[in-house]
Order: sequence, then C-alpha cells, then structure tokens
Amino acid sequence: ELIDLVEKDGRVCGAALHDVRSGTARLMAAGAVVLATGGFGGLFSRTLTMPDVMGTSAAVALRHGARLVNVEFIQIMPGLVEPVGGVVFNERTFRYARVEGVDGPEAGALLDERGGHGPFSSSLPDRAVDLAVSAAGPRGAAVTYDLPERLPEFMQTYFDWFEGAFGRSPAEGVRIAPYAHASNGGILVDELGSTGVPGLFACGEATGGMHGADRIGGLSSANALVFGHAAGRAAADCAASVAAPNGATGRPPHASPDLGDLRRAMDRFCLIGRTDEGLRQMGRILDELDEKNAQAGSVHAANAILSARALVTAMLARTESRGAHFRADFPQEDPAQARPLVVSLDEGGRPVAATPSA
Repeated sequence: ELIDLVEKDGRVCGAALHDVRSGTARLMAAGAVVLATGGFGGLFSRTLTMPDVMGTSAAVALRHGARLVNVEFIQIMPGLVEPVGGVVFNERTFRYARVEGVDGPEAGALLDERGGHGPFSSSLPDRAVDLAVSAAGPRGAAVTYDLPERLPEFMQTYFDWFEGAFGRSPAEGVRIAPYAHASNGGILVDELGSTGVPGLFACGEATGGMHGADRIGGLSSANALVFGHAAGRAAADCAASVAAPNGATGRPPHASPDLGDLRRAMDRFCLIGRTDEGLRQMGRILDELDEKNAQAGSVHAANAILSARALVTAMLARTESRGAHFRADFPQEDPAQARPLVVSLDEGGRPVAATPSA
C-alpha cells in the first residue's frame, strides 16, 4: 500500500510503501513514479468499490505539490441494502419497478428514463428517483416489481444470478440506497499523465479531467488504458538513476486504523443532497479526527482525512448542482460555474479550491 513519495532535489525518485503481509514499510527507488491507485470510493461506508480505494494517491500527490481537479464529481449509484448490502442494483429494472417515494403521474416516465443509465446525474429530470431513494435514509427505499412474463436477457441474467447467490429473487422486493462508485475527478495531469511535479505521473481513476462533471455510460476502462499507456511511456522516458534508499524501515504506526466514523459521516453529508451546513459539519468532524490522529500517528488515517477534506472543500466551493454533484441548497446549474475547480494545498497544508486562470 502506498504511504508516501520519496523526493530528492525537487524530484520524485521513489515511493514509501506498506507491506501488508509483513507489516513493515519499505522505500522503493524509482526513476519516476506512476500513481494508479484508484479513486475515492473507499472514503464512504456505502461504496461499490474496494474499501482500500481511499484517494491515497490524491493525498500523497497534494503533499508533494500536485493539484486535483473535479473531485466533487463522485459517481453515485443505487445499491442494495436488503436483502444483502453492498451489491449493485440493476438500474435497467427500474422500468418495471415501483420505488418508494417516486409517486405521481410522471413516476412511470421517470423510472423508465432512470433505467437508461447507472450513475446518478443531477442534470437529468430522473434525478427525482435518486433524490427519493436518498430521502429514505440508511434503511433504503423499498422497490417492488410488476414484471412482464418474459424479461430482457440482461435482466433475466441478473435475476438468475441474484437468486443463485442469495437464495431469493429480487422480484420479491428489495431496498436500495445511494452508494459511492467511481470518481470523475482526481489528480490533475496533462495528456501524457504528468502531474507537473518532476518524476511524478498518474493515470486511471486516480486522475481527473477526462470525464468532466458527468459520466453516465462507460469509458472508464478506455481512459485507464489510453492514459495508462501514455503515462507509462512518459515515465519511462523521464526515468533516470537516483540515489534513494531501498529496504525495510520499520513498522508504520497504526497502519490499519478504524475509519468507520469518517466513512459513516461521508455517507451522511457527502453523497446525494449536499448542503453548506452538512459539508461544514463534515469539516468539523475531519478536524476532530485530525486531532485524534495527531496522537495516534497513523499515516493511513492522515491520508484518508486529507483526501476527504479535499473532496469537502470542492463540494463546498461548487455552489450549484451539475452532473454527479448535487447541492440541495443550490439545486440548479449556474452557467457562471461551468468550469473546473482545482484543489491545492495552502501554506498551512489545508486544501483550497480555485478556478484556474485562463
């Protein structure tokens, strides 16, 4: 697991890693480093990503002078909370569903439209479906079905898999809630994957800028392949021999902290329905966690807290709703804010968000 980067003479020349098996930290020398550790989904308790995907590379890159972009745009998708949690909900089944809180004469049309894409988008009318699901809270919104005699193949495959895996059909009814999924934002890079920090490159979901505010249908794998290839070639061209230590350096303190409080708070304040009050409350929670971790000394917790703070900073700064970002207190798009927000660290080491100059 990534802990930090190694710098010498203003150039990244290696990485500090935590060996999970041995519990030791190691310094690995490198002529250049490519960060490809994924997005921010693991900062949330309800997530459809692996829990260790916590924006570590974003925090580490920030500390070494890189910048982030579009980090407020976290893809949010419906997932199951009953009969089992942490399983993706097949959005195509919305077309045959009745969803708690989605009522009125337009309910059928909204659910049919919502069945056309997986991630939530505040820019589409069918956001009403996700807002109703979010309003149900952690218990989830009840979903029941009026199914045709013959299901489309993709849905039938999902229903068959579900019944085989969990011993019952979703046709018997499920509950769903919003889950964090992929990240549209991340480390700001150029077309070659360079972060602007000498010797440091990034690619894949660790980076931002390729998708803008919304990505409701694919291209994540294409992004990873194209920019992974570009970053790898550029890093290889950049690489040069460096004098960096390489070997065991002891056990990092509290390498696997309990981050449950952080994740649950991120669920509450940073999924759908963000508000100024809620985001500022999240900031205070991060302050408290920072104070506790100052005594515990966990580098993993410090990275998670900084990543979460970067997200909250951007979410607060974007006082509108656009794409994957929905502010309940600013529910409409503002044409004046149709530009990216770039996050960097101020002199005190805290994230600040600003619009880059033209």
